Amino acid sequence: MPTFNQLVRKGRQTSVKKSTA
Repeated sequence: MPTFNQLVRKGRQTSVKKSTA
């Protein structure tokens, strides 16, 4: 899932709490 990796990388800044799993 290449999309998840990119989402977490960019979302880890704003959704660092939601993208914990």
